[in-house]
Amino acid sequence: MVIYKVDNKDLILVRIGTHNQLFE
Repeated sequence: MVIYKVDNKDLILVRIGTHNQLFE
């Protein structure tokens, strides 16, 4: 489980940047 502690604008970037790593 991944816990996001960032703003909405940063959350979008985090999801895009870590999508490949988390759901590989």
